[in-house]
Formats: sequence, C-alpha cells, structure tokens
Amino acid sequence: MPISGAAGEASLKRFFVFKLGDDEFAIDISIVKEVHLPLEVFPVPCAPHFILGVANLRGRAVPVIDLKERLGLRLQEREPSRMVVVEVDGCEFIFGIDSHGEDLLIQENEILQSPPNLPDEIQQYAVGVISIGERAILLLEFQPSLLR
Repeated sequence: MPISGAAGEASLKRFFVFKLGDDEFAIDISIVKEVHLPLEVFPVPCAPHFILGVANLRGRAVPVIDLKERLGLRLQEREPSRMVVVEVDGCEFIFGIDSHGEDLLIQENEILQSPPNLPDEIQQYAVGVISIGERAILLLEFQPSLLR
C-alpha cells in the first residue's frame, strides 16, 4: 500500500539510489553533500566495529562507516567504487557504495511501506520501498544514531 498525503495530492521526491552488493538502496538526495572516488581512510583506535576510521575531507576528519556492516548485511567484501558524504542533523559522515549512484525523481505516493520482516539493523532505518519495474529499492532514512 502506498504511503500518501492528502487525498489526490502527490509531490515529487528526489532520491540518491546506490548499490551495496546487488541490493539497491535510496536516501533523500538532500542529505548527500558529495560523491567521491575512494578516499584514504585512517583507522581510529577503540572505534565501533562498523566505523572504518576517518577521512581527511578538506582538512576535516570525517568518520567513515561500513554501511554494509552497520546494516547487518552479509555481503562479500569489496572495495567501494565511490564514497558518499552525507550530513544528517548537522552530523557529517562518509560511506562507501558499490556503484556510482543514481538520481531518481518519483511521486511520493509511489513509495510503498517497508516490509515488517526486515532484520532489526535495517528496520530502524527503513522507511519504504520504491518499486520500479523489476527493481525494488529500499528507502532508508539515516539518523545520527547510525554512528553509535
């Protein structure tokens, strides 16, 4: 069942779509600040297992997370093809993706509710599913708690 607003109203929403392994995910494009080729990551002692370290982004040490690990995805390890810089509630961080990313514009009423049987690690960030032809794209909403 689609998530909808007022009767008959549907606004356009823009998302950044990316792959982790063969799975597709989307986030609101407004939180995406930059997309880079892979950056050098410097390990940080005593960091949680999903924090890979920090990257030097124009003189700022920005945390780099392993989004696959944070979401509990059991995917084959591979080097990311791109690094995405996002800002959520004033908290900036970077994560790697396995594809270059895609800008997607859809009607808000085309977003379906996320399935209730997702693993807990994903369920807390999943807010819907975008279905386009044969593609099912899981819509995520990042929160600063992603870094904890």
